[in-house]
Amino acid sequence: MRNASALHTLLSLYECTSSITTSVSDGLLFFYFVNYRFFYQSRNDAGS
Repeated sequence: MRNASALHTLLSLYECTSSITTSVSDGLLFFYFVNYRFFYQSRNDAGS
């Protein structure tokens, strides 16, 4: 019974970690996308 409890704790810890990792990678992707668009627009403005 003790093993099942440890396994359950490990599983919930893994789920928590994976959800944090997903939100962090989504945030980085969004940050990169916004910066890329801003950089691209400012480059176009400077060129014209």
